[in-house]
Amino acid sequence: MRILKSIKLSWMGKISALIILGYIVVALIVPYLNMPNPLYYKAPPEDIFAPQILKNITFSENIIKATAVNNILYMITEKCRFIALDLSSENTIFQYNLSRDSYSELYLLHYLTTTSIIFHSSQRVYWYNPQNMELKSYNISTEKLFIIEQPFIPFAGFAAYGNSTIEIYSLYPVERPEFKMVVKEIPLGLHMDFKSIYISYPTELWKIYYDGEIKWKINGNFTSNPIFLSSYEGNYVYVGEGNVVDRINPGDGEIVKKFSLGEKIVHLEYYGQSLFAISAEHTFGKVNILGGGYSWILKGVKKYFMDPWIDGLSVKFTGGKIGFVLLSTGEIQWGYEFPAENIFVNKISYTSRDVVAYKGRDILIFSASGKLITPLPPNKKYPLGTDNTGRDVLSQLLWSFRTEIYIALVSAFVVALIGTTIGILAGYYTGPVDDILRLLSDSFLLIPAIGYAALMLFVLGITQHVNATLLASLFAVWPIEARAVRNYTKVIKEKPFIEAARVMGASNIRIMVMHILPEVIMVSMVYALSGAAMALLLEVGVSFLGFGNYMVLSWGWMIANGYFVGIWDRWWISLPPLLTLMLLVISIYLLSKDIHDNMIPEDTTML
Repeated sequence: MRILKSIKLSWMGKISALIILGYIVVALIVPYLNMPNPLYYKAPPEDIFAPQILKNITFSENIIKATAVNNILYMITEKCRFIALDLSSENTIFQYNLSRDSYSELYLLHYLTTTSIIFHSSQRVYWYNPQNMELKSYNISTEKLFIIEQPFIPFAGFAAYGNSTIEIYSLYPVERPEFKMVVKEIPLGLHMDFKSIYISYPTELWKIYYDGEIKWKINGNFTSNPIFLSSYEGNYVYVGEGNVVDRINPGDGEIVKKFSLGEKIVHLEYYGQSLFAISAEHTFGKVNILGGGYSWILKGVKKYFMDPWIDGLSVKFTGGKIGFVLLSTGEIQWGYEFPAENIFVNKISYTSRDVVAYKGRDILIFSASGKLITPLPPNKKYPLGTDNTGRDVLSQLLWSFRTEIYIALVSAFVVALIGTTIGILAGYYTGPVDDILRLLSDSFLLIPAIGYAALMLFVLGITQHVNATLLASLFAVWPIEARAVRNYTKVIKEKPFIEAARVMGASNIRIMVMHILPEVIMVSMVYALSGAAMALLLEVGVSFLGFGNYMVLSWGWMIANGYFVGIWDRWWISLPPLLTLMLLVISIYLLSKDIHDNMIPEDTTML
């Protein structure tokens, strides 16, 4: 306290001290501000992605139904033709004149391997094989067609319901049914596992072996298709029953868990070992089959397409808007609102890379992932804009205060502690002690600070770049401080009050701590502040050389990030941390200069 009261600063020194104190306050209060840590948060996708229209095509005929696979648009036109259109070249690669009997929906079958297309009328089933570009038709009476896309066994086919009979066909080849069974009513859905078939009806769920034996039946008020899913918790069957998804043990049909969606579930989907539930009210939810409940829920999903290799869901919303949703989080990456008079509002289809909207003869192709529009310039939501990945620059800037103040304070304290201790010992004692300590401090001056930084990075690893910076600053500065404190101590120990303390019986330790230390503390502070400034600049140099730890927010990392990703010209990314760092370093320099000029006697030799 006596030392603090003895500090006399000029107006410039006081301003510098207040600035440094302000930096410390910001570092302390940042966690309590309503500002998330940018290491774990970035701007939501709808802020940093925008719709990207890739192509606008006008076809020669009105399109009635369509689906797109691997950049090929398969269409049924108003002239009853089945056409395959290459969207990249806009060339027709296959066409076939269909009979004019009534046909229903167009389906995508077994997308992972064959990319086959299947559709049907009441009396015929059509199958297009893209490998040999051949469309085959089969005289199969069907009121409803169930696509069988089995991920666990090499089976691809379809199940046709007609005349109170279910027939299951394999695509290789479609000759006779693999399984045939008379049922009482049209099923809600059908699914297969390694050796069984699961069929859901409004009041019953059946498990049937391939030989026709019924393993079990359970009663309920079922509202969706069954799904067999093998997960980390074991093999289970899932089925919608009103507002919940039932998890059923396939061995005995016992319901072991329920997942409530809150709305009537009409369909289940599985992709990438994940289960998704769709309600009659157009709610789409990802079932958390490990933790229970739902990972996320999205409202207003009228039509969708999921690709198992892409973390995304191409969506048409009930209001006509189309977009792309991240499967992992349920966030809308981008959305496109069609004008009321726009022709593309009613129909939509998807490929794994594109979203294809169509109506009449016109086809509009969007990039499924959208266009990344970062870095965003400063705006109301992001006062300092965003960087190239959508992280808020203001959040990065403020959270980096903690790292920079930590570097400055720790380096200043350690430099002062080691440099002052060794300097007082070397200056107070003469002979071998002085010689050994001087030799030790001089040896550390042989390597520059950046050399120590490289050595510490090699020893500690890049993930410890802050600690490596602190050690490098310590090794580079403490010898200078020790030499200055040593020279000052040699002057102080000759003062009369030191001799008086010896006469009164004070020990060497007491003289050094109680009498010499208060006299040299200002010299120690000057060099400790120099160590802090060097550590701050050294951290920038280490980050700019590409050795920064990108899981530790710092101004050096922000400056380097702006340069290395090629956005150095976006001033809001690199200029704020650069100016903030400059202000802190200049304030530290001016404070140390003020202490040196006003509080260290001019007649004291520091050589």
